[in-house]
Amino acid sequence: MKPTILIDMDDTLLSNPFDIFMPAYFKLLGAALADRIDSKVMLTQLLKSTEDMINNNDFRVTLEEKFAERFFPTLNLDRADTLTVLDAFYANDFEKLKPITAPRPEAIALVRTCQQRGYTVAVATNPLFPRTAMISRLRWGELPITKYAFPIVTAYETFHFAKPNPAYYAEILAQLGWPEGPVLMIGNSLSDDILPAASLGIKTFYLSDAPEEKAPLAQGTLSECLPWLDSAVKDNNFSLNYNDLPSILAYLRASPAAIQTLLSTCPEARINKRPQENEWSIQEVICHLRDVDGDVNIPRFSSILQQGKSFIPAIDTDAWATQRDYRSQSYPQAWQEYLSNRKQLIDLVVTIQPADLQKSVNHSVFGPTTVAELLKFIIIHDQNHVRQVKANLAALS
Repeated sequence: MKPTILIDMDDTLLSNPFDIFMPAYFKLLGAALADRIDSKVMLTQLLKSTEDMINNNDFRVTLEEKFAERFFPTLNLDRADTLTVLDAFYANDFEKLKPITAPRPEAIALVRTCQQRGYTVAVATNPLFPRTAMISRLRWGELPITKYAFPIVTAYETFHFAKPNPAYYAEILAQLGWPEGPVLMIGNSLSDDILPAASLGIKTFYLSDAPEEKAPLAQGTLSECLPWLDSAVKDNNFSLNYNDLPSILAYLRASPAAIQTLLSTCPEARINKRPQENEWSIQEVICHLRDVDGDVNIPRFSSILQQGKSFIPAIDTDAWATQRDYRSQSYPQAWQEYLSNRKQLIDLVVTIQPADLQKSVNHSVFGPTTVAELLKFIIIHDQNHVRQVKANLAALS
């Protein structure tokens, strides 16, 4: 199966000393907004709103929306007017920061080799900037998206989670359609790149000129990265980690977040259109996910966690598409109900204690199982339907 390579940007694909870059960026941004807000006041709120993005765990809210939640109201700025200024800033003044950065020839060669081999290469940079800024920095690194086919460049418009949240890495995989081949992460930060990705079971390579005891085994320079990739891909020993609560919660949040992004540009007319008559439309998939959470998962885990029940009957949920006539339902209402049900499910799962994951449950079809395995069933079910949504979008595009 085709490998998926996630690669950090700053000081990985692009040399970018943040101790120089960020003060220069703040100065330029403050000047761009100077006629609207004092630069020191603006910077204070900018940092607070950036922290809001980093701490976001709400799969219903993009990082752009999370940033705007407090930034514009607190500063008494008109959002539409300010965004016009910011768009012009990123199209023009932001370019003045280019001399601070420098391309990395080894990184360019790595990306080129991976893409020539048919690997999927996604740019996994912390999505705290708009897409325009991300695309500019790739161009500065001589990796323009017009030449290099990156299916994902993470940015705050299209992502709901930021580093070091493991849900950020799960969201990348979900937007990619939950690839089933090896997934590997390359980055220069233990706290942001390596440890959170590794916690999900993703193989990691820590870019460093000096050995680091706390890092997973694979580490070295960019020139040493390709031999590691060759070995890791050949080994093909890859599986996601479904065994602890942080990973489980990351997956449960990531799939609905990714579906929201995948559907954000889908014309409404396609939502209820079937690729083939015997296949579900996107609307039917969403109604199905809503009802499985609302009528199966939430009651099931409520009974296990709150009532101590240990027997679970099987339910034929596929039949509901016809029985409940999903095609005639309101899609906007179904979507909101799905998000609400998933929030309720996550709120239940958050209350689980680590020891409860191994609690025994008897399923009428699967037989003896555990709470952890039931949660894994939900995650795998999500992943299958995310793939279905992507396939549906591709077939109807």
